[in-house]
Amino acid sequence: YDPPTGQYLWSLTSGTWRYNSQTHAWTRLVGPYPATPRGDVVAGPGVNLLTEYDPDLGGHLSIVTAGPPAGVWLFRGGVWSLLSPDVPLNARQTWRTIYSSYVPERHAHLILDWPGNFVWLDARTLTWTPAVAAPEWIDSHTYDSARSRVWALHHDTDGVRVHIYDPATDSWSTPGTPATVPP
Repeated sequence: YDPPTGQYLWSLTSGTWRYNSQTHAWTRLVGPYPATPRGDVVAGPGVNLLTEYDPDLGGHLSIVTAGPPAGVWLFRGGVWSLLSPDVPLNARQTWRTIYSSYVPERHAHLILDWPGNFVWLDARTLTWTPAVAAPEWIDSHTYDSARSRVWALHHDTDGVRVHIYDPATDSWSTPGTPATVPP
């Protein structure tokens, strides 16, 4: 999501696109592949990436974990820029996908790395800091700004379990018991 425009930004093989949910219109910003002025491909065949808005940088941060060119990228002003080629994540070696939630109180992205470790990335300084591991594999997570917590889900044949991460104390809690998976 792109807060300044109120639209969605997508990094696809065919380019970097903005989607307007009101008009259902797609606008290509850069393409056919999202590329820097030098021609570095940021997304394309064989490339795994995460794109999330970073209010401190005023643009979209992409962490490319596999395929050329891996690294931390910023899309701002219609241009992709390589901030760092370093991505010290397990996902980089295993070609896995990563997930992230931006936590404004920390000015950092809480990133779920493979095989279930969490790490903080402060994109202002490109500092990577380990966070405490979740009690089990997390399938998805999102930041709750009203409670300053990260809500995470694990689902398997036993049902769905909710875990809550407190960034202030770097700790997890698990309220309740597994719930039946919705149909």
